[in-house]
Amino acid sequence: MNLVDTEIDGDRVSSGGFSIPLPERSPLAGRKSSVILGIRPTDFEHGEAANGDVPRLRVRPDVVEDLGSETHLIFTIDAPRVSAEAVRAATEAQNDDEVTLFAADRAIVTAVLDARRPVRANVELELALDPAAFHFFDQGTGLVLGAGAS
Repeated sequence: MNLVDTEIDGDRVSSGGFSIPLPERSPLAGRKSSVILGIRPTDFEHGEAANGDVPRLRVRPDVVEDLGSETHLIFTIDAPRVSAEAVRAATEAQNDDEVTLFAADRAIVTAVLDARRPVRANVELELALDPAAFHFFDQGTGLVLGAGAS
């Protein structure tokens, strides 16, 4: 699951570079708090294939892997990475001569798309998201927030 530090403010979830409305019946609507947003890679859709009224996010994939019936994209967004002890330990253990593909201060996101629409690395495209598929977690405890949201 992709994890991004975000802010909920009223009826929107936001982080650097994006602001998406919460589902109408979300139990988190009306709050003002920092949370971790979880999005499954399969909950993205190519913008050209999506319903016209779903929120969209413009991205520039760093890596595109064509696997036949599906395409995997890896990209960064202008949002802070979710930090965890294991991630910190792995980052600190890197040798100085290792090359990092992604910026260390940005969230790395993976999306899985239907391969019928071609996608190329370093070429901007629009992805659609269904906010009803979002998962929210408490930043301090990691516990699920708003379970049962529709």
